[in-house]
Amino acid sequence: MAASGPLAPIPDDTALYRDSRRLSARLVLHERFTTNTRKWFSWVFDHLQLPEESRILELGTGTGALWSRNLHRLPATWQATLSDFSVGMLHDAVRTLGPAAQRFRWLVANADAIPFVSESFDCVIANHMLYHVLSPEATLAEIRQTLRPRGFLFASTNGPKHMQEMWDLVARFDPEIITPGDNPNKRLRFSLDNGMALLSKYFAETTLHRYDSTLMVTDPEPLIGHVLSTNRARPLAADPARLSRFRAYVESKLSADSLIHITTDSGLLVARRQ
Repeated sequence: MAASGPLAPIPDDTALYRDSRRLSARLVLHERFTTNTRKWFSWVFDHLQLPEESRILELGTGTGALWSRNLHRLPATWQATLSDFSVGMLHDAVRTLGPAAQRFRWLVANADAIPFVSESFDCVIANHMLYHVLSPEATLAEIRQTLRPRGFLFASTNGPKHMQEMWDLVARFDPEIITPGDNPNKRLRFSLDNGMALLSKYFAETTLHRYDSTLMVTDPEPLIGHVLSTNRARPLAADPARLSRFRAYVESKLSADSLIHITTDSGLLVARRQ
């Protein structure tokens, strides 16, 4: 499948996701230290039980990891369009996939305004991205319109306890960065807690699959990299001395306890249009 057109910048490309570096830092932590023997992207792909002649749209393809990790499982008859609002992210995904990138169509697009006519796709994938949109309900309405009758939406997200121990660690180091007991995942616009209710407004059948995993972290650098990839960590990233103290703090915790246990609270919501 040939790549479609040049990848041009779009106005709202934000610094956080200008390219794949911060997202990749998060993936490293999860892939190295998950206790689930079935890695996340393999597990998600397991649920894509689609007809051979399926047309697929991924919103927020990120690093392209769903596809690079599962190329050996990808049916030749699937037609997949991989989109992201970040041109830098898409360029990184193309590089990651290498020659296999030609099997996909590539598109700079915002999930708030999907640029396809009604009933264009058999499947839409939104992997950990619906909590980024300004209005999940408006985006879900767009997705429903884009899907053909009986088409599927696969939408992954987090629950309120996701990475709680990591945020507790940051709060103990410096409560000015995050209040003790707080967790940004408690305020997601689209989460495991509210996702079913949101989807039920637009889809007839919805199922939640939870990913059973925790992280057993034994190396400080991937954990520090994950923290630095977040908006909350900007004070750390901007202050080398403060970051050095944080690194020493994490290293001391690992030296004392051998590992840091972190709860993960993620899952996949599968919805079907009537």
